[in-house]
Order: sequence, then C-alpha cells, then structure tokens
Amino acid sequence: MSGPKVVRIVTREEVIAICRGHLARLDAALDQWRRVGRRNETLSEAEIASAESRRDALRRLLAQERFLDLQKAVPEEIAYLAVDQEARLAKAAAIAAQARTAQRRTQAVASTVLAALDQAGVSVPADLRRHLKETIAGRVDGGAAITRAFAILSSTNSPAVTAHQRRIADSLKGDDDRQSFSQWLGSQPAGEQDHTLVRLEQQLAQLTVTLGDTAVSAFEDRLRQVWSAPPSRRTLLLDSLEIELAQAVARTRERTSLQDRLRMLAAELDQAATEASRGAAESVHARLDGPSEDLVKLEAEATAVLTRVRDQLAAKARRKAVLQGLAGLGYQVSEGMETAWVKDGRVVLRKPLQAGYGLEVGGGVGSPRMQMRTVAFRSAGTPADTARDQDAETIWCGELATLEAQLAAVGGGLVIERRLPVGATPVKVITDTDAQRSQTDSEQARARGQRSIP
Repeated sequence: MSGPKVVRIVTREEVIAICRGHLARLDAALDQWRRVGRRNETLSEAEIASAESRRDALRRLLAQERFLDLQKAVPEEIAYLAVDQEARLAKAAAIAAQARTAQRRTQAVASTVLAALDQAGVSVPADLRRHLKETIAGRVDGGAAITRAFAILSSTNSPAVTAHQRRIADSLKGDDDRQSFSQWLGSQPAGEQDHTLVRLEQQLAQLTVTLGDTAVSAFEDRLRQVWSAPPSRRTLLLDSLEIELAQAVARTRERTSLQDRLRMLAAELDQAATEASRGAAESVHARLDGPSEDLVKLEAEATAVLTRVRDQLAAKARRKAVLQGLAGLGYQVSEGMETAWVKDGRVVLRKPLQAGYGLEVGGGVGSPRMQMRTVAFRSAGTPADTARDQDAETIWCGELATLEAQLAAVGGGLVIERRLPVGATPVKVITDTDAQRSQTDSEQARARGQRSIP
C-alpha cells in the first residue's frame, strides 16, 4: 500500500553528530575527573591512563560505525566517572576530617596542660612552652611536647593538679609498655559535643576537597573559635555553625553539579562547530564562575542554542539525504530545490522516466517528519486516469522501500509513521501553472547562488 505517507528520517550525518557530541561530553567529564582527582591526590597515573584508555576505546566505536553501542556506552562511562569522583572525594574528606579532628583535640589538650602547668606554678622550660604554643596554634604536631608537659605536671605536688591529669601523665610515660600520645588520644571516648564537632569537621572537609583551603578559611576560623569557646557558649555556636555548614555543603554540591553539566554542554557546543554554537560555548566558559542563579539561566540559554543548532544541522542533512536518494531513484533534482523546499515548506520533483508523474515532499524543515505523496502533472480540466494514478502510487511503494534501504545502508533510517493505501485518496494534481512556478523558483534560487538555509 502506498498512498500518502508520513515518514520520520534519521540521517547518517545526524547520527554521527550525536555520537561526536557524546564523545565531546565524555572528554569534558574526563578532564574534570582528572583535574579534581589530581588536586586532591586521589588518583594515580595508572588509574588516569586506564580511564583514558577506555575513552579511546569508545572513540574507536565511531570509526567502526558502532553508533548504537557508542550512544549507550558513553553516558554509562560519564555516569561512572561522576560516581567514582564522588566516592574518591568522600574518602578524601573522611581522611581529612579525621586528621582535622585529631589536630583540634591535640590543640585542646596542649592548651589544657599548659594552663594547668601555669596554674600549678610550675616553671615551664622555654623550649617546651614554645612548642606547646605552636601546637595550640596548629603549626606543629605537639605529641612529644604534650607528653613531656604531662610528665612535668605529674611530678609536682601542687594541689592544682587533678587526679585525672595525673592518670593522663601516667598513661603517657615514655616507657616501652606505654602508649604514644596519638594512641592515647584515639582511645579517648567522645562526648556529645565532640560528636557534633566531628560532623562539623566532616562537612568542612567536604567543602575543602571541593573548593580548596582558601575558599573555606572563614569557616575554619569560626570552627577554631568553637573549639576555644567556653562550654556555656559552645553548644549555641555549634548548632549555628552546623546549620550553616550543612547549607554550604548542599549549595556547593548543587553548584558543582551545575558547573559540570555546563562544561559538558560547552564541549558539545564546540563540537557542533557553527558560529552560534561556538559563541555559546565561549559564553559558558566566560561565565562559569558566576553566581549560581546566573548559571541556571546560562544552562537554559546554552541548551536552547544547542537544540536549535542540532535541529538546523539535522534538518539540512535530512533534506540533502532525501533529495540525493530521490535523485538516485530517477527523480529530477535541481541545485536550487533545497532552498525552495525551505522557503515553501515543500518541493515537487518530476520523474522523467514516468511521464506525467512525480513526488511531493513536504515538511521536514524543523522536524524529522516528512510527508511524501505521488502527484500527477496535468493541465487544468484534464480528467484523471485512476488506473494510471494507482499504478504510479504502487511504483512509489517500491521506491520508498529502496530509499529506506539506502538510508539504512549508510547508518541512517526511515520509519513510516502513517500511511494510506493505494487509491484511498485521489492523487494530488499539479497543474502546468503550478509546475512552472515551482521550476522558476528553483532556477532563481540557483541563479542567485543561494545556499540552502540550515
């Protein structure tokens, strides 16, 4: 059956453009994964080489014309890189948080023991006092200095020295069977405020591995104040800081995800290689560090440009592929015909070997769908020849199957979405006046040297 039909066309060029866009997004995702991993020292060169090898293997799928495999595998690899990066950052943040917590507790112990020595009236050697103060300031690892300070503290008979402090000093004696300060610190149970402080350290570490040390210095200062605040104020400060840090972590994750999407979007725009797409890509790169609310608008703008450019390039490829295919089937195709198609929304092609008949192709300027139907060329008032009309429609049925096979052979496709049987509707008649007008439009477009509008 081959009356009028609505078909959906996908060209080889369109499929290749989609695949190249996927690969551009993968390159951007891999660059980001590599950059973040190296900055936080969570990647080895062997792991980077392995990821690059996987990327290269996916590129080869394009050369091998395994288009469907590529379109499935590339998004999976991008998703894997995102999950892997998140896991590596979480691990790095956990390690950093543990180190931060140990450092803070060490600073607190150093401050306590120095205050106890002064309260007990003990003469503290100048070098020990200096080391303890540097430990309190977080500039050195003061385990040895703290152990030495407790030893001095335990040797005095001052009533200012508590039994608890003496037990600590006894635990830290330098005998072989005694534990080191770091071991002792790690064995101490954490109170409720300590648990909260640990959560704060973890949130701060998450921000640090994402943004870097400089970007979180203000939170660092506030957390330092919390550690040194008196217990009566510490709970309030902890609650306030925990809320703000949680909000900052959530905002940072959302912003980082948005920036990652924009980087991939810019890569795809660059790959499209049109003036509009390159301009949009440059705009994305230039505004990537702007306010988050601007980035949301930027993503919408860039996505709209990419969609428009893709549609234009795909439409041009579809028109070219259809006209080339019909020319191969014996239809008369002129150089200006594509421009006339864009202008009028349809084009009529004669078939010299089938006198009096041809084909009308409509739509497809901004859509993958086209309507194709057999037409007859007759003078006004000439009666229809139903039998010949139906023969022409039947011939077109076989030609459409050939066109479908031709597109499939080069990696494209043609899907018939709606069809009417032969004879279901009268064959459309193109009068001599209409045909002459169509021919004149095509010749004028060719004479002006116009190129088809994408």
